Amino acid sequence: MHSLCGLAHLDFNTPSVHGYEQYLRTILQLNLGAPATEQAWLRCAFNVAAVNCDDHTKNLAFLMDGTGNWSLAPAYDMCFSHNPAARKWTRQHQMLVGGKAWDITEEDLLELARRFDVRQPRALLDRVIDAVARWPDFARSTAVPDQKIEHVASFQPTWVRRRS
Repeated sequence: MHSLCGLAHLDFNTPSVHGYEQYLRTILQLNLGAPATEQAWLRCAFNVAAVNCDDHTKNLAFLMDGTGNWSLAPAYDMCFSHNPAARKWTRQHQMLVGGKAWDITEEDLLELARRFDVRQPRALLDRVIDAVARWPDFARSTAVPDQKIEHVASFQPTWVRRRS
């Protein structure tokens, strides 16, 4: 296993410098194919929609098998992670989308998908939005307190909250 950080020699300690474009470009360089590109873009869209601001280069990884072939590692550390206080690591996204670390729009995500030839990005993004918009239902089913449910939902992008 190798993180994007290690594989591409990126410094994860420098917030809001690296972007999902680098992640997707690395997938192209490793010749992982369209399904891997789509999956990586879905992870990006989920992190933005679910407000996972702990989306740094060590939380995106690749696996090499015994014959030297690379693949995407299973997704990990993908949950709500946001602290809006000044100088906090998770104040905004660590990985940029179109140069943005915050206020990332649906159009920003769709443009990223277009740049990397992700098929049917609108339908894929709608699936992500629908799943994240169901956060209150999932949380209530596991007895998350209403105050915490509302706290998490309050930081979701408006384009996600409109679906709730």
